[in-house]
Amino acid sequence: IEVAIHEMGHILGLRSKDLAFYYDRLTGLPRTPGPKIPDPNIECINGKKASDMNKEVYRPSESTLKFGAIYPGIKYYEVVTPTVRRVARNHFNCPNMRGLRLENQPTSGDCFGDHWEERLAWDSSMSGTLTPGSIPEFLSPFTLALLQDSGWYKANFTMSRNPSFGFGAGCQFVEKPCVVDGVPTSPQFCNTTDKVTVKCDPVREQKTAKEKV
Repeated sequence: IEVAIHEMGHILGLRSKDLAFYYDRLTGLPRTPGPKIPDPNIECINGKKASDMNKEVYRPSESTLKFGAIYPGIKYYEVVTPTVRRVARNHFNCPNMRGLRLENQPTSGDCFGDHWEERLAWDSSMSGTLTPGSIPEFLSPFTLALLQDSGWYKANFTMSRNPSFGFGAGCQFVEKPCVVDGVPTSPQFCNTTDKVTVKCDPVREQKTAKEKV
């Protein structure tokens, strides 16, 4: 079911190639003015130009997508539409956020990113990697916000469930590295891949309680 929801999210509009065709629901006008012409010089997240990937890529307006960088060498694109920005700021309690980052590790030959950044949206159904089977993924407000900002839908946010990952964690959670000098910067980040000892995740408190029993 989670995989079906994930793929439906792509079909409905969370794809690199759809971003330039979003509309402003309030004005009925395209967020990216026409005419739409492929730009062979767009730099994709894998460092290659669109022409090198033999792809037709349309450049979305800066009111839809912006390029950014954080830490040395970490580049990304982020969706900066109004509802996505508002939902992201509210979720993380971080007024500095311009929007929500897209996954910057290529997952399917996409240019800007076809998924929410795993670093921020770990338990969202539209992140790039499935969580372990014991941890549910959610149809998040991030995804409904993007679909609403596409101009093609009006989202019913009561049907989503707010992910717990990063909730209310503040700008430090968003902006700093996960681990500094071997020490996680948040209880939700880990400095080990040992599945026996890993407890830093959205269900950390539940896991700890079960282990005590």
